[in-house]
Amino acid sequence: MSKKILIVDDEIHMRDLIERALEPLSDADVQFLSARGGIEAIEKATLYKPDMVILDIMMPDLSGIEVCSKVKKDGLSPYVLMLTAMGQKNNKIDALEVGADEYITKPFDPEYLLQRVSQIIKVAL
Repeated sequence: MSKKILIVDDEIHMRDLIERALEPLSDADVQFLSARGGIEAIEKATLYKPDMVILDIMMPDLSGIEVCSKVKKDGLSPYVLMLTAMGQKNNKIDALEVGADEYITKPFDPEYLLQRVSQIIKVAL
């Protein structure tokens, strides 16, 4: 069964970098979707019901914290991996309190991200 991953970041080069890092998963029947911001992320999450959302915090329209809270409250319940430059303890706590499942800070190692997402797909999805 195909898995869908929604990649949300307002910077196109970051979305591309994440998708390139996860490209080997496309062989495992993983489909990638992307969104440029929080509002688009909520729309795509509602429409496509992704299994996982990789989510930045700092975006111009809605923050990743707001997006995570909304998709979790709306019953969509994707696995949410926050991937953000916001590495302070209070940011991590805020994300976990609204339902984030994991928190990785930028800059990130693409190989680590691939291994982490691969493991999540095997175990949690």
